[in-house]
Amino acid sequence: MNEIYLKLKELMKLDMKDIQLKHKGVKSECVQTIPEFSLKCLSKYGKEMWKDMLDAKVESFDNGKLQISGIGEERFREFRNMFLGKCTPELYEKCIVKPGAYIAGENEKPDKDIKTDAVDLIATYEEIMDIPDKERMTAYFGDYGMHYMINDFDMDKARNIMNKALKSMGISLEQFNASKEFGIRQNIRLRMREGMMAEKIKVDDTIVFVTPEPLSAPDEIETFSGIINSIDTDAKTCNVKTMFENTEVPFRYILAKYNEQLEVSRFGYDHVETLLGINQNDVQTLLNEAKDKYERMEALLKKKFQLVTIFYKPVLFTSDRIKRADLPKGVCCYDIRHDDECKGDMAQIKDYVMVNHWGTVISKEPFEPREECGHLYTTADGLTIEDDDYNYLSEDYTIDEYKEKYTELAAQYAEQDSDGMKMEM
Repeated sequence: MNEIYLKLKELMKLDMKDIQLKHKGVKSECVQTIPEFSLKCLSKYGKEMWKDMLDAKVESFDNGKLQISGIGEERFREFRNMFLGKCTPELYEKCIVKPGAYIAGENEKPDKDIKTDAVDLIATYEEIMDIPDKERMTAYFGDYGMHYMINDFDMDKARNIMNKALKSMGISLEQFNASKEFGIRQNIRLRMREGMMAEKIKVDDTIVFVTPEPLSAPDEIETFSGIINSIDTDAKTCNVKTMFENTEVPFRYILAKYNEQLEVSRFGYDHVETLLGINQNDVQTLLNEAKDKYERMEALLKKKFQLVTIFYKPVLFTSDRIKRADLPKGVCCYDIRHDDECKGDMAQIKDYVMVNHWGTVISKEPFEPREECGHLYTTADGLTIEDDDYNYLSEDYTIDEYKEKYTELAAQYAEQDSDGMKMEM
């Protein structure tokens, strides 16, 4: 069996500064401090030239002193001196770049090494699936609180696991790398669990879960148990019968299920089997998350919104951004893009708008596709709004009031809007 150890290149992904690099075979030596010690400091040529050094074994890392082994002493000194600038100008120019400054050439392919973020992705998948240690491709380096790929791992197998992990999260590798959210491993784990949960539960299972809204007492979010009535894999929720009422439970909030064969107590319940690597820290995070979400939704339901018509449809408008997850069931949500001249005119309605965001629209009914220039567009593409397509009205409603009066409002304003004048905000 191959020895498991941390390679130098894995540690160098952490962009270390002020490092004293030492060789285990040299007992006493005056060592200078390397100001910048990172993979970003090496060009692609440098990474190829010093591949043996980057694969060297990390023996210890403490208080900025990094000791390695498994490499010749002369080769080691050449590598260290290069980082200190004690080499020929030609070698330095070919191998060293300023951190963050290196840009691949037009015909140069990106580095194919698995990135640190992807290592976390693979490690999290292995933990959730409870893969035995001897079969895992990752190990944990506790001194620095990071996972790393085990020596001589199978790249194809690693990519296969990575693809399974991304599929369970419902995102692409590009989305994963671009999201700040997944810089935290707990967020990776909770998102991954959500995508895998449908395979772990079935109708009539008794589950333990975090309540998405108060069940037993006002304003009290807690862990609860109930029996699954139905499962919606598309919405990633299940309908659960509790001692108080039926409630929709997101897969994300499911913690465990009843297993009479297990003499184990978890989360205040006996005979339970924890699901997909959940731990007590995750439970507290989910409790806080559910509480915050419920409080936001309650505040949203108390808020008054301005009534507006768009394409003869009465909708509610606010200049604020609204999280879709905070909205109650029975309404649709869209963003409004304003004109490029920033005059405040509505220019487009779309599922989500990043640039030139003018406001958010809440609608009882979805907006249908519309034909523009011979093509059929949906709100996913964005629907163009002209000046006479919308009208601000001097009426304000809560979401519940709007839903209750929607039929009346639709009949009243759809007819008026065709002849009315657009009002200024």
